[in-house]
Amino acid sequence: MNKKSKLITPDVIEECLCESLDIIEKSTLILEKNSSSHRKTKISSK
Repeated sequence: MNKKSKLITPDVIEECLCESLDIIEKSTLILEKNSSSHRKTKISSK
């Protein structure tokens, strides 16, 4: 088995956190857009 090891440095941790936050932020924005458009549809259908 030839496994590559990666040293976990503060820089690596920061990079991973930033990527994760970006993904969460994008997902949240998409959910908010879907939710608001869904609400508008419900209101207009009454």
